[in-house]
Amino acid sequence: MPDSALAKLFDLEERDVKLYLSLLGSDPKKINEIASALKQDYTTTYKSIQRCMRAGLVFRDKKTYRRGGRYFVYEAVEPKKVVERSLEVLEQWKINVNAELERSR
Repeated sequence: MPDSALAKLFDLEERDVKLYLSLLGSDPKKINEIASALKQDYTTTYKSIQRCMRAGLVFRDKKTYRRGGRYFVYEAVEPKKVVERSLEVLEQWKINVNAELERSR
């Protein structure tokens, strides 16, 4: 998946896009489950999830164990919302490019 549009648009690494796509259509997962499915270590997966969350592609939900304690599960944002977010980002880029060009005159 060289130079995917999602990676370029949201300033992500290709592994981040792969993580997002792996979560699409699946049940919410813990980091260790995601890492195992992608054959990555925990730290790499954690960093990738953080980037995806900042980009608005993944969200987390806090769960509680019956006997106490908590954990997080992660889920992909539905594609329709990602497209909407993409359009917002592109619109902001358009505004920024316009402003830069106007300042250079």
